[in-house]
Amino acid sequence: MIRGFAIFLLRWALLLGLAMPAFGCAGGERSAVGQVRRVTPTAADSDCIGDPKTPLCALDTLFACASRLDFALCGRIGIGEGDAEMLIGQGPAGHDEWSQTTREYVVTETTVVTDAWLDRITDPYKKSSVRTGYVEISTIHRVCYDNIDPSDCIPWAVNKYIFKALDGDWQANSWEEHHSGYGIMFHTFP
Repeated sequence: MIRGFAIFLLRWALLLGLAMPAFGCAGGERSAVGQVRRVTPTAADSDCIGDPKTPLCALDTLFACASRLDFALCGRIGIGEGDAEMLIGQGPAGHDEWSQTTREYVVTETTVVTDAWLDRITDPYKKSSVRTGYVEISTIHRVCYDNIDPSDCIPWAVNKYIFKALDGDWQANSWEEHHSGYGIMFHTFP
């Protein structure tokens, strides 16, 4: 079921042509739109983790930070340790909350924030924390904890991450979680 949903989303992203090659990573890495990407505690599909020269590299760094519990990586994209702990969250019941994880994700869309984009935002908190020129990356992703059967992974979920340019790098600004039980939650990084 989950695999079928992921394939549906991949086809949807590819058919709509949402790829924005300008947001690929430095070093010739292809755009990630429509590709299933993976970060584990020891490996990744990205070759730019820790070097956030593009929004995609910042996203890869964010997922590596969370997967590896590496607060130095979080710091490379402007996330302090307290915010990194909130981002990483707790593990499933009966499992060590600070376990390393495997994160699989698909970028479904990248959007440069414009005035028109901001005009559509109704949440005043989100509107006040995002500026034109920031980049929003929409994803579906799932988290699998070490030593847990893959069928028990946290299911695929929709999240959006917003990055801002700062001193030649891209920094995490905020993220938005979409939950079926309690709607959309918007979080900012100070």
